[in-house]
This record gives sequence, C-alpha cells and structure tokens, in this order.
Amino acid sequence: MTILVPTDFSKPSKVAALYAAQLAKKAGAELVIATVAYGQASSRAMMVSQKLDTEMRNIALKELEELTTEIKSKVRGKLTISTHVLSGFPVTQVIQRFVKRNEVDLIVMGTRGATGLQKVLIGSNAAAMIQSSSVPVIIVPHNATFKGFKKIVYATDLIHIDEELSTVSEFAKLFNAKIDVLHVIPEASSTDLNVKQIKSDLVKKMKYEKISFHLSKNDAVPEAIDNFMVDRKADILIMFTHKLSFFEKLFSRSVTRKLAFHSYIPMLTFNKDNLK
Repeated sequence: MTILVPTDFSKPSKVAALYAAQLAKKAGAELVIATVAYGQASSRAMMVSQKLDTEMRNIALKELEELTTEIKSKVRGKLTISTHVLSGFPVTQVIQRFVKRNEVDLIVMGTRGATGLQKVLIGSNAAAMIQSSSVPVIIVPHNATFKGFKKIVYATDLIHIDEELSTVSEFAKLFNAKIDVLHVIPEASSTDLNVKQIKSDLVKKMKYEKISFHLSKNDAVPEAIDNFMVDRKADILIMFTHKLSFFEKLFSRSVTRKLAFHSYIPMLTFNKDNLK
C-alpha cells in the first residue's frame, strides 16, 4: 500500500504528514511526501529563468528533507518514506498525474477551518482533490491526531448503501473498527424505517457484526453529522461523493465538501465517479 501526502510545508500540511506517517506505520504502508515546487506560477513565468527553477527546486528538496527528519523523530520504528518535487499547474492535476503513474492507493492532505475569502482559498485544493481524485482521500483538520480507527461514522443517503457499506466494511475490518451508519432526514419528515431491522439486514449482508444504524432528524445535514460524530467520539468520518451538477456547484449544496472545511475529525472520501 502506498500513501501520498501533498505538502506546501504549511502547519496544516505538516499535521497531515504526521497523521499519514502514523497511519502508514500502523498499516505497514509506504509513505510518499510530494510538493509542487511552483504550483502557483504559470509555466511561462517559470521558463524565463532556469536559475529560478533550480533555486526553487533546491529549496523544496531542503524542506522535504527537514520534514522527513521531523516525522522520523516523532514516528519511531519501521517506516519507509520517499520524497518527490513535482512541477506544474494546477496543483490538483499535477498530484493526480503522479497518483496514476505511481500506483498510489490513498491521498492524505490537510485543511483547516476558516471563514469568508480565507475559507475559499484554504479549502480550494482539498475540495478539488475530493472531486477529481481517482483514489480515496483523507482530509485531516489542523488539530487532528492519529489515534487509530476504532469508531467509524459512515454518513449515507441510503441510495447506494449496500455498495458503499461494503467498501466501508472492508476498511473497518482492517482495524477491527465499529461502524455507526448515519442517515439524516428533515425534521418534519415522517418515516417508516425500521432501525433495528435495517441494522440486522446490514450486519447479515456485510457479514460484519460491528455495524449499527442511526436516524437523525435535522434540516442542517452537516450540523447533524458533526453532532453525531462528537456524541459517538468518532475517529473518522467516511462519505461518498460524486461530480457536482451545474446547479449544485452554483448553490454549494455538496455536504461532503462543506464538512471538509470545518469538521475537526478526519474525513475519508470516496469519489464514486473517479475511483480506479
């Protein structure tokens, strides 16, 4: 298994790198740390000076070496780490090309809560990665620490629950984790869903005993999920996403992307449209 951490050496990305390193050690995976040396500059601008190109690459290499040393000082024991300096623009496309060429299995990247314009700028790379990634992505908030995966919350709209929960269950089995399946409905909704029967059916279908099913009535879906995660003391939230339609983009109705910006608990996302 190969875990990739894109980094810009900011504090949030360093938190994500440490989180990924601890996860890699636990899973016996290889950790790859990559930085895009000039992801904010146009290719034309970078062609002006070969000297500038070389200087920026050398700076990136030095920072990668320092980050690797820092990680190894905090994560003791056997851990394989490799580093890469990439170039190009935009950052998301550069990372995705690397993922496909190097058979990466999982991306781990950082983000942090913010408001207004700052929220848009900080969250743009994380949201873009969720939307375009061909492999699962873990979004790590700035104050998260890796504690293993014993309690998983899987939020679902029930439309593809059997297929999605099968993937979640395989992940949970790796860590012998408990899965809390959460379905949020509007407060005014009346439902004839039999929670106990649904749980029984899911356990039987997945052949995994550590599954429970919960209903939450709340008109604000992100709020309902956040409250549930706090109540359950979840280690990670798992959600499945898809490509946004024009109107969804216009009105920002993607619950997954909203949660990626403000949840303090790491979120593992699967993009069903792009998965390998």
